[in-house]
Amino acid sequence: MFIAILSLCLLFTASAVNGQRTARDRYEKEISFSGYDWLVKSSFGRTGPGPNFFSHSPEKVSIDRRGRLHLSVSQKEGRWFSTEVVSKKSFGYGRYKFLLGSNPADLDENIVLGLFTWDNDLKPHHNEIDIEFSRWGESSNDNAQYVIHTGRDQAVKHRFNIPGWPRKTLHIITWTPGKLFFESYRGRRAWSWRKIASFKLSGDRVPVPANEQVRMNLWLTGGIPPEGNENPETRIIIDSFSFTAM
Repeated sequence: MFIAILSLCLLFTASAVNGQRTARDRYEKEISFSGYDWLVKSSFGRTGPGPNFFSHSPEKVSIDRRGRLHLSVSQKEGRWFSTEVVSKKSFGYGRYKFLLGSNPADLDENIVLGLFTWDNDLKPHHNEIDIEFSRWGESSNDNAQYVIHTGRDQAVKHRFNIPGWPRKTLHIITWTPGKLFFESYRGRRAWSWRKIASFKLSGDRVPVPANEQVRMNLWLTGGIPPEGNENPETRIIIDSFSFTAM
């Protein structure tokens, strides 16, 4: 018993130092959202992205009575915590829809909202296909981007601005063989007159499905707290996620 406890203590100590390199991600908690099962990320120490501390506390990541997902970046006793959920299912080719119930246009310049695919074992590009909302630490930057990390280890980016109105916005990734199509709209519907931005990529730079999962997270770029530290919590609501195979 003593040896087991000592080993656990040593693991925790090693994981809490040197930040991202030695941190141990944990996925001990599960939630159900939009008809799918999701793992909730937590960490012993700082880990990517960021690096940040991640918490699975119900106070920080939860499903409300209306079935909406709440993600937060918050401070507790001087430490900032980010949040992330990971789908248990791998989806592959098809249409991914994310309906946001909070508008991310006015997020603090150091906060990032990510909606993306990621295969932890597929290095170096991880089949990462992103919709991200952030100014990346610079208040003058556009506040949103589409990103594809290609098989050539190159990132293709399309930057744009999401307006501060309305509160709800719809974001879509359509992934088919050799083609990626991103779309963002005001409101709940993909109506052409409500389009905010779109971007297409085709050819051999488009990733091929492997074992990637859908991830949604809210975190601090560089682990840097929000500007001024005036607000101890930032919360984003995601109304729904849906997938249609193609």
